[in-house]
Amino acid sequence: MEDSSCFSAKDDFLSTLEEVRALLKLAASNEREVTVYATLVKASLIFLASKLEAFLEDIVAEFIDKINEQRPHVSRIPYSVKISALDCILDEGMLSKIRGHDPSAGEIFSKVAILCGIDSVVEELRIRVKFNYGKHGEDEIIKLFAQIGIDDVFEACPLVSSGESTMIEEQVHQKIDVRADINSVTNIRNNILHTDATPSLTHYQVAEFVKHFILFAEKLVEVLNCRFLQIILSSTGVPN
Repeated sequence: MEDSSCFSAKDDFLSTLEEVRALLKLAASNEREVTVYATLVKASLIFLASKLEAFLEDIVAEFIDKINEQRPHVSRIPYSVKISALDCILDEGMLSKIRGHDPSAGEIFSKVAILCGIDSVVEELRIRVKFNYGKHGEDEIIKLFAQIGIDDVFEACPLVSSGESTMIEEQVHQKIDVRADINSVTNIRNNILHTDATPSLTHYQVAEFVKHFILFAEKLVEVLNCRFLQIILSSTGVPN
């Protein structure tokens, strides 16, 4: 079995963040140029928001691809994943084919039969991984991961930062509310794009968002890896 802990989506995300860092570096060197500084900071936040959303879509798609590669028994596929896959199969286009007695609709039944069967091997799970156009933020992210059995991805991925207290010389752990960070970035991005707003935002704040989103990505990989192993390692080809 391939190393399931390796998700290329995370590596790609970390790589693309270099573009955000490049903008932040330029902003830091132009703090006295008010217009230039504000433009660079706004651009860095828009880049960050889009790269985070692309990463979330990509890692869910990669998770499903990893399951397909292992060809697990259908009994091991979580109910929520089966329902999401059925919803993807039975979209309006496919239903129109059935109603129109299109001969190509026959392939639909074989796909449905595999997911609803008791003795099948799954080879081609597919779910919707794209955010709906114009919809962003916490609720949409939760819906995306609910399709693969994670009811609240933010609850599933608790984050803490560690730092040293100079007064008592010990490690201090502080909870990171990445849900609030994502909502904040989403709201600021929407205001920039839809109202041409210039928010009171610094490159330091955007850099902090970057740090938190990296921690979120790393934790998300851990969670998805555990979920993947639960499905695959118990997949013997014979249902319990």
